[in-house]
Amino acid sequence: MDTNFAVVAYAAWMGLAILLAVVALVHGRVRTPGIAPRPGSLDLYEAAFLCSGPVRAADMALLALRASGALHINRDGTVTTTGRRPADRVALGVLRPIEDAGGSMPLSDARTAGARCPEVQGIGDHLVAEGMLRRPGSGKLRRFARKVLIVSAAGSFLTVMIPGFMPSAAEDPELFVTALLLHIGGVFVSVILGIVLSVTGWGPRSRVADVYVSRLRSQTSLQRGLGQSVAGGLGLGPAAVFGLSRLPDHDLVEMFRRHRPSHTYAYAGADGGDSSGGTDGSDSSGGSDACSGSWCGSDSCADSGTRGTHCSGSSCSSSSGSSCSSSSSSSSCSSSSSCSSSSSSCSSGSSCSSSS
Repeated sequence: MDTNFAVVAYAAWMGLAILLAVVALVHGRVRTPGIAPRPGSLDLYEAAFLCSGPVRAADMALLALRASGALHINRDGTVTTTGRRPADRVALGVLRPIEDAGGSMPLSDARTAGARCPEVQGIGDHLVAEGMLRRPGSGKLRRFARKVLIVSAAGSFLTVMIPGFMPSAAEDPELFVTALLLHIGGVFVSVILGIVLSVTGWGPRSRVADVYVSRLRSQTSLQRGLGQSVAGGLGLGPAAVFGLSRLPDHDLVEMFRRHRPSHTYAYAGADGGDSSGGTDGSDSSGGSDACSGSWCGSDSCADSGTRGTHCSGSSCSSSSGSSCSSSSSSSSCSSSSSCSSSSSSCSSGSSCSSSS
């Protein structure tokens, strides 16, 4: 192989690797707010989303709708509407798929459709804009960039150490020095960027958000305030922060545990917080960044422990015209839906096409 071409090819490879690392760092960064949110500034749904993800936010909406008389959760695990209209936008979005299904839907499907509705998915977008959450999918890109950097550093080191790969110092001293400096620089830059990618930006929340969540968990007055922030939310604050096991109605808790969502959604690395280990189905159970580019929670729309679809804050609802409908077993995620994994599925019987 021509030595000059090899040096140019190596420089181009390292340039692409460095560019990928920079893009991964920028994609996963959290915009730092000017000031930390004051205690009590988030409502019930936002706090639930921040603590666990979209399913818990949808669960809070379903429970608030039940308390306000807009729907009934029957003992057989079905949810039925009463015709009463909810007072807030998020609750209306969670109620809409049930109404579109004829006013009755299994609780598991209602939880799935509620987590996918644009109003709940929009909470994640809002928290990203406020600097509380990282963009979904950033961890997947960071892991890929780190692997590329490891390969680049190892390749650079071996090329220098193994005889025959470097230009001959006797035949072309200038080219030898240029190649040597490029390889040493490649190892150094790859190691530094790899360390930066490893120690920054892995958590789903910003530091400010972690402090906020810690306050929510330690101050019962803030939890009571969450319940007062939406109609029908009285007493739901602890459940929003810690999980459904904190509900006083144990029969209701057991019903939610028996009727889990079709897929469990949470944002990347969301912590469960539920004393039952997330068995109510509203908490994630490990993994990180399962649904790249979406609020699925993990790296696939149907990851066993995490995440749902975000579809860029748009139409991942189960209402008519949705590209991620849970009401139709034959529906499929169109290419415009950002369900990242080819193995993921939107709903029972529906399939996601790979779009990333």
